[in-house]
Amino acid sequence: MKSTKRRMLLAFLTVMALMLFITLFFIYSDYRITKEYQKITDNILAEYRVIDASTSIVRNYYSLIKNMNNEDKMRIYEDSKKEIRDVFSFLDLRITNEESEVAYKGLKNTVEGLLSLCDNSIRNAREGNIVKMSEDYAEAHKKNSFVQQNTATLVLKELGYTEELNRRLESTRRTTMISGIALLALIITCCVFFSLVFSNRLISPILELSKTVKNIEIYNPDSQISETLLRRDDEAGELSNSFSTLISTLREQMSALKISNEELTKAKGEITNKIGEMTNTKTAILNMMEDMDDTNKSLVVTKEQLRESLEELKKLDVKKDEFISIAAHELKTPLTSIHGFSQLLQTEKVAGDSEQRKKFLKIMDNETKRLANLVNDILDLSRIDLGTIKLNLDKVDMNEIVDSVAREMSIAVKTKGLNFETDIDKGLPTITTDRERATQVMINIIGNAIKYTLQGKIMFIVKKEEENIHFIIKDTGIGIPNDYHQKIFERFYQIDSSYTRKAGGTGLGLSLCKEFLNLLNGRIWVESEEGKGSEFHFTLPINNAPDEKKGKKK
Repeated sequence: MKSTKRRMLLAFLTVMALMLFITLFFIYSDYRITKEYQKITDNILAEYRVIDASTSIVRNYYSLIKNMNNEDKMRIYEDSKKEIRDVFSFLDLRITNEESEVAYKGLKNTVEGLLSLCDNSIRNAREGNIVKMSEDYAEAHKKNSFVQQNTATLVLKELGYTEELNRRLESTRRTTMISGIALLALIITCCVFFSLVFSNRLISPILELSKTVKNIEIYNPDSQISETLLRRDDEAGELSNSFSTLISTLREQMSALKISNEELTKAKGEITNKIGEMTNTKTAILNMMEDMDDTNKSLVVTKEQLRESLEELKKLDVKKDEFISIAAHELKTPLTSIHGFSQLLQTEKVAGDSEQRKKFLKIMDNETKRLANLVNDILDLSRIDLGTIKLNLDKVDMNEIVDSVAREMSIAVKTKGLNFETDIDKGLPTITTDRERATQVMINIIGNAIKYTLQGKIMFIVKKEEENIHFIIKDTGIGIPNDYHQKIFERFYQIDSSYTRKAGGTGLGLSLCKEFLNLLNGRIWVESEEGKGSEFHFTLPINNAPDEKKGKKK
């Protein structure tokens, strides 16, 4: 019987030793996995220290450049570099996963490049090479973005490795459960066998232990082995204490794993937020680049407009110089005549000859009128530009004003040996207009026709057409080429030909006519061919009264 007991005890001890070995094996496996989790957590924290240190170096760069001789600033810079290198020394011994090691090498190379660029930038700043310093800093800023990207990649690799650890942990748990069930079956078998040999004293604690093991099997961490079993001083008591130790160890390991999982979840959330911030920053930069592109396009358009305005100003400046030269000549000519004839009038010979005196005085009177007209044209042009010209609006009998102009200009036409014909509608309506300006327009255009017609005739046609009075002045003069039909209404413009140079003039007459007609709500145009005479047309509205506000400068 003792031999049987010894064998049974030996068998029981063997089973217990096997169970303890397996338990310790799985406890060790869980411990290793927990250490791996802790290792990854420490690595992620260290990798974030790299981001903080590199960002601090780039962020405080300008402060460092401005205070290169400040020992405290340089000490902070050197401490940041030392912190980065200490972190890498720490990570060199801990990165063992193959995929993480590839990402880690990329991060390390990028950070080393960043530190090298910062050192070069400081050295260039000390040497006064500001351009190179700025280029190095811009590249360092880009490198810092790559540091953040590479760190994010490394952290994701580390987190990916935790998934492998989770699989290993699940596998260990399944194996532990299967082994526990197997051991439980073995223990139950032994208990059944022992129940045939031993007394109820041995069976009872084993059954109670079996119940406790079943509670643990369904993952009830609050399950406890009874104090009665733990206080026993036999094999059942030892077994109970072993199970109690196993339960406590498992509970501690599960708590540690829970804490590690929470830390990993928190770290994953922070990484996700960082990635979101980086995405928003990228979007903001792209929007800024689009705005800059629109601004550049606007600047190009503005530049082109300024260039065109400059060209126009240059042309106006040239015309101004031409006008000053022409005006000086036109002013000098009547002044010279007036001066010359006034001296002649002072001589006794002319003073005693009434006929010559009248003749000279007539010439002086004409030259004085010519001079006055030129000055008035210049003053009218100035008033139009300043917006101060005023219209004397009144009811005007167009029959009266047209007949008056026709009588006055017929004398000038016949004096030059030309024929003067009129075709004026009877019963022209009374309109609201400026008598003086309307008369000045008709006289200017007929005067031009007389000036540029060598032989033939001049026709003065006035007709009522719908809502306008249409004026036509035809001549058989030199004509105007098609290319100049619009230009002749510009200020100071004169067609460059031998005859126009001989005829003289300031180039203001037609431009003033156009300005006056615009104020009177009329319009003017020309139909002509070179060598075939010209037809000048202009209109005045019948019912549309002129607006005096047009003469005011905006």
